[in-house]
Amino acid sequence: MIRFPSAKQARSLALRATGVLAILAGLTFVDFRLHFNATTAGFTYVVAALLIASFVGTAEAVVTSFLAVAAFNYFFIPPIFTFTVEDPRNWVALLALLTTTLVASRLTARAREQTQDALDRRREMELLYTLSRSILLSEPGEQMTRRITNEVAHIFEFSSVALYDARKSQTFFAGAEELGPSAPELEHVLRECAVSGASVSDAPGGMQVFAVRLGGQPVGSLGVRPLNVSDTAIRSLANLVAVTLEKTLAQETATQMEAERQSEKLKSTLLDAIAHEFKTPLTSIKAAASMLAAKSDLSPQRVRELAGIMEEESDRLERLVSEAIQMARIEGGKLQMNRQRIDVADVVRRAIEQSRVALDGHDVRTENPVNAGKIYADPDLLDVALRQLLENSAKYSRSGSPIEIRALSDEAGALIEVKDDGPGIPEPEQSRIFEKYYRSASTASHAAGSGMGLAIVREIVKAHGGRIWVESRPGEGARFSMWLPQAPEGRHE
Repeated sequence: MIRFPSAKQARSLALRATGVLAILAGLTFVDFRLHFNATTAGFTYVVAALLIASFVGTAEAVVTSFLAVAAFNYFFIPPIFTFTVEDPRNWVALLALLTTTLVASRLTARAREQTQDALDRRREMELLYTLSRSILLSEPGEQMTRRITNEVAHIFEFSSVALYDARKSQTFFAGAEELGPSAPELEHVLRECAVSGASVSDAPGGMQVFAVRLGGQPVGSLGVRPLNVSDTAIRSLANLVAVTLEKTLAQETATQMEAERQSEKLKSTLLDAIAHEFKTPLTSIKAAASMLAAKSDLSPQRVRELAGIMEEESDRLERLVSEAIQMARIEGGKLQMNRQRIDVADVVRRAIEQSRVALDGHDVRTENPVNAGKIYADPDLLDVALRQLLENSAKYSRSGSPIEIRALSDEAGALIEVKDDGPGIPEPEQSRIFEKYYRSASTASHAAGSGMGLAIVREIVKAHGGRIWVESRPGEGARFSMWLPQAPEGRHE
């Protein structure tokens, strides 16, 4: 099939031809008007052909060579103004001029092409280096397959890129131009290329698809449009993509193994903590029950004391079980919210009352509890959070030390602070004390615990759209602050 040049190509060709003719016409006019001899005129034509070969193109330089010989014959070889050659020596001159211009033009064009090839290879190496640097600087856990697709489209200026990961059976698209209806057909071609390891030059959407191999085995396929790089560069690009897919798989495997290791570690820590927490109340309950069973002459007051011990320790066990259930619900995403307009002062009073056993021996001081205002929140969850903070402060503070509670609110939200006079928290550990099952090494020996309380508080505060933080210095106690926003936008009573 004959392909005709487009209108743009035709205009460019006509413009270059006109320029060549204008240069030869001007050069011939100057040579003739200045009465150059044949030798000088011949050299000017050679120079013109070299310049056109260097800055325009090989085809134009060849045309210039033949036109220069014709002009040289017509204007400078006797008899002038004719194409007749009387002297045989002039045939040698014309042939020498033609040969010289053609060979010099070709050599000049080849040098120009080699220079351009070197520049193209250098550009491709820079692009490949940029892409490899992006791969090396990627963060662990980042979605590298999607990122590498976007990076390939951006760095190499492809209008469309499609990357198929055979190990995950996933296809990723990037680029400024959408593939539209051809995308499903292209995905099929990408899968076929990943299986066969072959390349397809006429894939749907005008894409060119290449197999991505690692260790000789296809691990995916890469489609690009348009192909504006060399075959060497596209092979190197495919190798980089293969390395990225392998790196992604290795990172995910390592992350999964680390998660499993951490899970086992957390389970072990949790079981140890729960076993330690359960041991104390169970021992107290067993001792009280044994005393009741062994002695029948106990006074009514002593019986009530023992019954009270059993009740308090049973409540403690119930709270431990509730904490574990709440943490399981939080991790499972089943934390249910029942927001309503509540009085912050009521929440503070109720939390203090329910924590009276843990707060026994501590002087609890409240600031602005009556005028604390109202907030739109879940009263039960907020009560759990504040009770956890109070019991945590009591657990790590010396007996008889004060515990201060400060509560206030405005149009933006409510702030509740709990301050104790305990040993404080070292600064490096302050960012971790809200993690599940984490216990500060500096205070773990002071009191027993499972490391779930503050994690539960954090999740409850996050569920309300708020935030929690701690301010502490070693030896100066700790101040825990909860900030809860007012009703979210679009929510009303």
